[in-house]
Amino acid sequence: MDVEMNPKITLNLNEISQSERHSRVFDEFDALALGESIELIVDHEPKVLLRQFKTLRDEMYGWQVLETGSALYKIRLLKIKDGTPEQMRARVEGCCGVCGND
Repeated sequence: MDVEMNPKITLNLNEISQSERHSRVFDEFDALALGESIELIVDHEPKVLLRQFKTLRDEMYGWQVLETGSALYKIRLLKIKDGTPEQMRARVEGCCGVCGND
């Protein structure tokens, strides 16, 4: 697999409504080819999003923290494996509601 060093897309999640953030990330991730990545920018540590990826896209992604801070997190989300049809049907709908930020 060839890995593209530059992200295909950069998503500033702070500019997307909370209720649409996670589903948007999953939609963009699912559209990636193997070796492509997304850069995520968010104002908090995206713990819930990471748990959702572990559950719904297990073994399909790489998660690299590029930058952390009190008000800025940058994450590189890399597609390393295509999913099964069953995995690809698993969707995130709306806000998880756990923290009020994710």
